[in-house]
Amino acid sequence: MRLIPAVFLAVSALLAPAVAQSEAIKLEVKEAKVGEHWVTGKPIVEFVLTDQSAHALWEFSKRNINKPMIFRVDGRDIMKIWIVQELPAGRGALEVGSMNEATALATRLNSGEAVLAVEDDLSIYQKPADKT
Repeated sequence: MRLIPAVFLAVSALLAPAVAQSEAIKLEVKEAKVGEHWVTGKPIVEFVLTDQSAHALWEFSKRNINKPMIFRVDGRDIMKIWIVQELPAGRGALEVGSMNEATALATRLNSGEAVLAVEDDLSIYQKPADKT
């Protein structure tokens, strides 16, 4: 009779829904500069990645087309986007709240000490917590 509980546990483990695993990659910035969004005029930080990081972002984008992703700097959420096509250029722009924030972020990215990471944003698929 000890076999039944073990079989039950094994079967229930196989039938349990899979937990989504988030994929994150760290990117190296070659250059960052402050700018303005060409349509909205909002402050942005334009960045150019190293060749290796540009390739990593391209591969990441190919695996995550039609999915959300998030850019983080030093673990802080900076910008969420939806990937609609491959990102082979190795450059981009991060929209921020103010010119002061843009200047600080560009300075940090140019220092080589900041950790720029991109991660698939699985939070949109999570069920909100019950507030009862």
